[in-house]
Amino acid sequence: MDADKSNSVFLYRHSTFISDEDLYFVLHFLVKRAKQLCQNIKLTKIGTATACTYLQRFYSNNLFRLCTHDPYNVVVVIVYLASKVEECAVRLEDILSVLTFTTPPAPELLLLEMEILKALDFDLKITHPYRSVNLIIGIVEGPDEPAFGEDVAQVATSIINDSFFTDMCLRFKPHLIGIAAVKMACLTMDRSFDRLQRYLTHDEVAITCIIATIHLMYSKGRVCASDELSSQRMHSILDKMRKESKSRREDSGLITQLTK
Repeated sequence: MDADKSNSVFLYRHSTFISDEDLYFVLHFLVKRAKQLCQNIKLTKIGTATACTYLQRFYSNNLFRLCTHDPYNVVVVIVYLASKVEECAVRLEDILSVLTFTTPPAPELLLLEMEILKALDFDLKITHPYRSVNLIIGIVEGPDEPAFGEDVAQVATSIINDSFFTDMCLRFKPHLIGIAAVKMACLTMDRSFDRLQRYLTHDEVAITCIIATIHLMYSKGRVCASDELSSQRMHSILDKMRKESKSRREDSGLITQLTK
């Protein structure tokens, strides 16, 4: 996905159907489920990141897809799609074999895949921040500089992995997320980031916003996607959204009839 295009995405339009707290829970829950599924089928780091990005994009401009499509099936199909796009294809049958819930027949899942492709505008190319981290570390570790350390790169990579629980993959260019992750890694490990400043020309405001978003995510804590209470809360939120959506449609139909 083109970075400039990603910045123009209108994210999570305000809706009275779901509170900010519930929205955070639902998206965090689904990303966690996607990550767990990717881990179970041994999908690559890039494949996992692509699946999480597709998931955020799918819901970013139409939250009502939570009502019209079973989100558990959406996670399955998006992981399957990401595995093909990133050339680490896993058979759909192998993905279904590790699931703990029943899905519709494969033909129905393939129809859902087509709907997801349309929702993504068939724009499947994704650039991730990981490459930027490697480039930054490579720049600093020149012949005139002491080794910057693989440990910084590892911590930065872990921060990027966690960043997919937020929508920043849609809001900021990948290289800015990479720079912010390295800066956070340096601060975490008490390493000086000053030595990088002369090599990098970047948007300080955006990087500050990225770091603040990640700190906020960490402060809210992780959502467990496997325990019974979390699953019950997920179903409760979705049921509430579906009932509200149905009520709104019925009200809209009544108004239409009255104004004819």
